[in-house]
Amino acid sequence: MDFRLGLNLRESIKKISLVLSATRDLEIETEAVMIEHDGNIVLTFLLCCHFFRKDIFLDCHNCSVEYQRGGMLIYAANFLLLFFCGPILGARLVLHNDLIRRKFPLKAAVMYTPYPDLSAYIGKEKVNDVIFSCSLNRDEPVARIIDACLKLGQQGYSCRISGNTEKLDASLRSKGEKYFTNYLSKHGYLSLLASSRLMVSLTDRKDTVLFSPREGISLGLKVLANNSQANLDFYGDKIITVSTEDDLAEVIRDALR
Repeated sequence: MDFRLGLNLRESIKKISLVLSATRDLEIETEAVMIEHDGNIVLTFLLCCHFFRKDIFLDCHNCSVEYQRGGMLIYAANFLLLFFCGPILGARLVLHNDLIRRKFPLKAAVMYTPYPDLSAYIGKEKVNDVIFSCSLNRDEPVARIIDACLKLGQQGYSCRISGNTEKLDASLRSKGEKYFTNYLSKHGYLSLLASSRLMVSLTDRKDTVLFSPREGISLGLKVLANNSQANLDFYGDKIITVSTEDDLAEVIRDALR
């Protein structure tokens, strides 16, 4: 249902039908509804129409409102959708990044996700050197991460990459097969994170404040993230930064010393 060429309309209609039928079966009466908008334009639009008599809050993922080079069509479509749902339907927009809010041409509130309380996981034995906290989405430099794992593995470091590998093409899955955790439950992921020495979280987006470093910082880990201004403004010296020009494996090795 994503706004992409090659859209499978039959599957989209089937999924939208399931979602809308589920909303009709809600047993709790409410005057307000929060809809999570992750760039799925068709579904967000239908849900806003479905709930237009209520107070609607659109919780926008960074990916749905951040302009990316070469993505003008998607950005324009999202802007038109949110303009229609905001000023016209009266929905209130919620972003998670003040840098994006200042650049985004629609009125929106900013809500930062707090640091989580992960005290129950602190103190686990460190059995893994590096965990790459990934969703394996298109904004993540997966090929670069796998290359770093291969280099570090040759030097005796243990590495793991989280995320759903079904999102990757076969060549990347094959190349990084020994490092992928595949899908983990929340407990499984936090346990692996807590038993690692270093957390790495990367995105190619320039304006996105990464969420996962909050988890690593809460666990007292060293955390490595890309050196975007958005991350630097939010995390400051709580993270170790890496640029696209750096040798990722070398920066990780230095951080582990």
